[in-house]
Amino acid sequence: MVIELQIITDVLGGPTKDGLRKLIMKDKLINKLFDINEIEVEEFINPKTGKAIKKYSGIYSKEVYYKVNKPYEELKDLKINRTYPIVGFMGHSKRYK
Repeated sequence: MVIELQIITDVLGGPTKDGLRKLIMKDKLINKLFDINEIEVEEFINPKTGKAIKKYSGIYSKEVYYKVNKPYEELKDLKINRTYPIVGFMGHSKRYK
């Protein structure tokens, strides 16, 4: 099953005369599609403080790490149950639990 997640990334410009790349935007939200069977989910750890941040999670897809704008618990349920939660008015219905 394929899902769309918002990843948080820095946008870099092209190389300058010195060969360095300039930072254009920091922490830009970008949508990306992931296959649930091929990802590994983990809690996001702030590299400066070493504490887990519950608002974000990290995933590995084909040995590349992504910072995702979803909580770890939500992605864990999605990975284990392989079902996407129903949101909106239908989410409050007893018929679609």
